[in-house]
Amino acid sequence: MKIEVVVDVKTTLGEGPLWDVEQERLYWIDSFDGRVFRATADGREIRSWDVPMKIGSMALRKDGSGAVVSLQRGFHLLDFASGDVT
Repeated sequence: MKIEVVVDVKTTLGEGPLWDVEQERLYWIDSFDGRVFRATADGREIRSWDVPMKIGSMALRKDGSGAVVSLQRGFHLLDFASGDVT
């Protein structure tokens, strides 16, 4: 088995990898720094969103427009287009 680094992103506590089959994107979170990351399988496209508190987990919305995020003070919606957290 060969292990290869595809995305070299520094996180304080990176965890919770989530693969979106339809969009072929990998999502993960930085729990302590309050960030959500997304990358293509080849690592060429990387995107991140800041959330206002520590994050524990996330689930993608069915329509692909964002995610439900579990933050330090409850559940919130993250909109991928605007970056808004409500």
